[in-house]
Amino acid sequence: MKSNSIYRQTLLTALFPSVIISFLLGAYVLHARLDDARNSLIENARLQARSFASASEYALFAGNHDLLSQVARSALSNDDIYSVTVLGNHNNLILMLSKNKNSHRATLDKVSEGAPLAENDDALLVYQAIAPTQLSGSDLELGADELAVPANLGAVILEVSKHRLQNRQMEMLEVSLLVLLGAMLLAYLIAGRVARKLSLPIIAIEDGLRRIGAGSLDVRIETKYKVSELNHLARGINQMASDLQQERNLLETRIIAATRSVYEQKEHVERANLENLTLNAKLQNALNELETIIEANPDILYVINPAGQLVKWNTQLERFSGLTSQLIDSRPMMQFFAKEDHDAALDWINRVIEQGMATIEADLLRFDGARIPYFCNGVVLRDPQGKVIGLTGTGRDITERKLAAERMKRMAHFDTLTGLPNRILLSDRLQLALSSAKRDKTMLGLMFVDLDEFKPINDNYGHHIGDILLKIAASRMLECMRESDTVARIGGDEFLVMLPHIEHREDAMYVAEKIRIALTASFDLQEYEVRISCSVGVAIYPEHGADETTLMRHADMAMYSAKQQGRNGVCLYSVAMADGSALRCDGELFSVAPNDH
Repeated sequence: MKSNSIYRQTLLTALFPSVIISFLLGAYVLHARLDDARNSLIENARLQARSFASASEYALFAGNHDLLSQVARSALSNDDIYSVTVLGNHNNLILMLSKNKNSHRATLDKVSEGAPLAENDDALLVYQAIAPTQLSGSDLELGADELAVPANLGAVILEVSKHRLQNRQMEMLEVSLLVLLGAMLLAYLIAGRVARKLSLPIIAIEDGLRRIGAGSLDVRIETKYKVSELNHLARGINQMASDLQQERNLLETRIIAATRSVYEQKEHVERANLENLTLNAKLQNALNELETIIEANPDILYVINPAGQLVKWNTQLERFSGLTSQLIDSRPMMQFFAKEDHDAALDWINRVIEQGMATIEADLLRFDGARIPYFCNGVVLRDPQGKVIGLTGTGRDITERKLAAERMKRMAHFDTLTGLPNRILLSDRLQLALSSAKRDKTMLGLMFVDLDEFKPINDNYGHHIGDILLKIAASRMLECMRESDTVARIGGDEFLVMLPHIEHREDAMYVAEKIRIALTASFDLQEYEVRISCSVGVAIYPEHGADETTLMRHADMAMYSAKQQGRNGVCLYSVAMADGSALRCDGELFSVAPNDH
């Protein structure tokens, strides 16, 4: 194969100049002949245009349109002429005859006296002015002062076919191609003969080198070629083969001596490799155990580079985010935090880097868009030189903890049965309302509501029926108040109602009356229908007390006064109650329209 390659390269080297010279010479000759043919066509077209212009001179001058048409048809009888056009001395169209349907005025506009020659793919357009060369003054019948002959009578435009030129050019091209192919074939035969003479000694030398390279160092190449340089090359190769044979014999002796040492070192390396394999197996087992521990961890584990991008994580993060490992790779950790917590998260990362470790409670965005509270910690990572290379940490879902804390908080401030605020929460709200009323100089109402004859319901129907009644009663009371008002359950069947920001005591009495009426309606308690009533005591800030304790005590006294008057009534506190004298309180007295309620 290499011998064939040498022959081909030698052949191409000899053939390439011949082919290039033949091609350039043929191209030059073809170009010259084509150019001559085109010039001949142009000159012939101009001669025909001048002849037609001369023949049309008199007819145009005389205005003989029939004679002019006859001259034009005579010219058009020539197979090479497509169309004949005659123009007046103002370039106005006088006559146009055509046997080419594609001829039209727009095409003829391409030529003029300034540009007398134009062409397209099919024809030449020749412009020729009609000069009065054959007319005398007597022909023109001019006066003595009018003997001047016009410069031009008009112009003719001939559209001459390029068909013969194209046929002739094609014939020239075909002949040139045949000549070129013959020249290339001759050049190929000559180049092949030259290449064969040059490549045979090179092939012989290449074959000897190949055998020497294969290890046959006793091979010698003949030195009988006509090219002296190749003979020198062959002698040099033979000397090289002889030197290599001597070197190989010496090398084989050294290899035998070195083999024993290599064999001993090989045994030592194999023992070391066996120890390394044992250590690697132990290390891999440890890494597998560590990876198992990481994956088994219910928390999210992560490693972040200094740019804030994730570079390592466990599958818990993939499950939480719904993203594949390819989508998580190099994603900024900040994208997993809720937008409202971005500033806190950035501060947390900075604190980890500055302090070495830090924690944060923030909301992370789950794959379904839900915000889940997480407790995240972080520990800074450093290289052996102490440079920060990132941070690692874990994130724990604290939803249950948050819910438990919320439940504990609710249990501490709300009644478990009715869901109403308890005494503690009411006390907090009352303190705030009193401060606001003192600041704004407004009034505040506090009511003590006690259900009448509630104990017989528990005794007769059971505590579960009583619990249902309490829930319904709480709901009815809420419907009687504003959103800013508060109703709290402070005992079994005892409730406190706070009305902040009222303008008149009648406002509080009106709400109390609404509550009393609402609680007198029948209660549907499963299979039982029950009716109860309530006693309501009302105290007003600042008239009946300026602090929580005083207002509660006076509202309680007013409630007991309502019970003493026969229950199912509303009673407003008065100073007489503090003296122990009971004043009659009639709910009907306070059925007035409120200002705020």
